[in-house]
Amino acid sequence: MKLMPYTALLAIFHQKGQGMKLKMWALVAEVAASLAVIFSLFLLVVEVRENTKAVESQIARDHHRSIFSPYISPPILLSAIEKIKAVDGRADQVKAFMETYNMSDAEAYAFTNFQLIIWVDMQQDFINNGPSSRLKEQIQKLVRHPDVSLFLEHSELTEAFSSYIESVRLTARL
Repeated sequence: MKLMPYTALLAIFHQKGQGMKLKMWALVAEVAASLAVIFSLFLLVVEVRENTKAVESQIARDHHRSIFSPYISPPILLSAIEKIKAVDGRADQVKAFMETYNMSDAEAYAFTNFQLIIWVDMQQDFINNGPSSRLKEQIQKLVRHPDVSLFLEHSELTEAFSSYIESVRLTARL
């Protein structure tokens, strides 16, 4: 059955007779089914988009973890970093942790990279999904700790995410 224009639909509604009533109901059913298909397609597009965002976010997290995890796990690698940085110079955040908490190079590198994994994950969440109540709660729980504040002072997170962290930190104090 061919979909009729709106004016034809109105004409059928105004005609009398049993045969016309059946045609009218058939047309109404066809229009309703068409609208249901369009609505279903819209929902499918929205769902696919959300799934794509979730997959992209997980891929980015896995990527960052794979980059930074070697700096935490094998002691031999931490020992190598300690020797290299003793010659090449230490990162500011590593120096800050060594001075503040009397850590060795290896401890400071392991801890700052551990923090980096946490914050890069949250930054990726922020980039993919924007601010959220869940992210805000996570940040509020972490920024209360002096070691986290020290890490954030010397971190190289994006400007947008750093600004968001600061706004959450300020609202947490109120």
